[in-house]
Amino acid sequence: MYSVGPVSLDPTKSTAGSDAIVLNLLYDRLIHISPDGEPIPGLAESWEIDPTGNTMTLHLRDDVTFHDGTPLDADAVKANLDRAMAEESTVNAELATFDSVEVIDPQTVQFTVPLASPALPLYLTGRSAMMMSPASFGAVDLDTKPAGSGMYTVTETDPGVSVEFVRNDDYWDPEAIGAAGVEVSYNTDGQTRLNSVKDGQTDWAFIDAAAADEAADAGLQLLDQTDIVFYRVALNLARAEFDNELVRQAISYAIDREAILDVVFDGEGIVLDQAFLPGRPGYNEDVAGTYTYDPDKARALLTEAGVDEGVAFELLTPNSTYYSKMSDAIAAQLAEVGITATLRPVPGGDVIRLYAIDKDTDALTVANRSGNLDPLITLRDLYSEDGRLNPSGMTVPGFNELYEEASTATDADAREAAIESLTALVVESAMDIPMFNATSFFAMAPGVAGAQGYLNGQPEFRGVGIVAG
Repeated sequence: MYSVGPVSLDPTKSTAGSDAIVLNLLYDRLIHISPDGEPIPGLAESWEIDPTGNTMTLHLRDDVTFHDGTPLDADAVKANLDRAMAEESTVNAELATFDSVEVIDPQTVQFTVPLASPALPLYLTGRSAMMMSPASFGAVDLDTKPAGSGMYTVTETDPGVSVEFVRNDDYWDPEAIGAAGVEVSYNTDGQTRLNSVKDGQTDWAFIDAAAADEAADAGLQLLDQTDIVFYRVALNLARAEFDNELVRQAISYAIDREAILDVVFDGEGIVLDQAFLPGRPGYNEDVAGTYTYDPDKARALLTEAGVDEGVAFELLTPNSTYYSKMSDAIAAQLAEVGITATLRPVPGGDVIRLYAIDKDTDALTVANRSGNLDPLITLRDLYSEDGRLNPSGMTVPGFNELYEEASTATDADAREAAIESLTALVVESAMDIPMFNATSFFAMAPGVAGAQGYLNGQPEFRGVGIVAG
């Protein structure tokens, strides 16, 4: 049981990274990810990048069929990728690095790329590389009865309530399927999710950190997952006074990250003021700790910005229990320095659409659930002028030049240096307000076996099942 259901079962219409929790059951990607974040064979058995930087070639498995019996071949892969790259696709930015895709033979596809990058395989591990039967494109019931090639097939959907799956007996990797069927259900209340496992109604639930001891005392298994997901206040730079760097910096100084982490997540996590965890690619140690809690400095910056009479904005927030607690705390802390954040709770599945697509709010309290393992993807999506999670279409001086330097670097060290410089620029200009990485906790029934955490924050349930007895 999870806090929010998928926006869509069609990967090209999905707007939330958390959708992958369900979509991974239904679809395989061209390249899979190991729990520690390394690209591994999926529908593509192998791949190579031309050292000249012109092409990336994928060699497909020859024993895969979609749920409707259509064979998966190079033509099907090209059809899916062309669909994902289309202007109306919600995931086209994930494939922006590739210029085109060409069928070489029935089991080989080749991407044209502007320059070879060591991160290219990671671009084919997300929703944009999930394969659906081309025969189902345009079907009126595509979003309720999709034909993927994954471990399970959909049998019933109740939007916002549950999705039911049954085992795909023709799956190419039968050892990955540990259950006869799966039902994924949703509830925004953390205690209700925990109780569902305690009462034997469900076998697995995402729970609040503060409930971990209760789960353990009840004899449940616990999986604590440290992943790359981070919580932040996303700012629309085209709204209110957010085009003023001093105002953005004031907001960052006004938020007591440590206190919110303690109250909402029982202190389980790492306080951040950048998008990346210490030790992970993209992390810049030189700007760590830039924004320590300092309400006096926040007030001084507002005065310097000429808005000491106050700033007011709307803060969109998912309506689950921990988001409500977090947003209440943020609003209270901002009020202490003269900033009024009016909370607008909405269903979790609507937040990205309202903020990034409809551009219907000033700011958003959100966990970055894109699961991007390449830091350059994260920086592009959140902060570039055409970033899919940047509704303003604005960036800060110097961003474009550093992004170009990072995206064209073929030397790994030079690429990492440019990415770290981008991180520093984003932090110093406070393009958004990163707060912390919070450890994710899952409660599981005693019989659940094979569970493991994934660095990208998106469990795949490969090999997960129930032990008899």
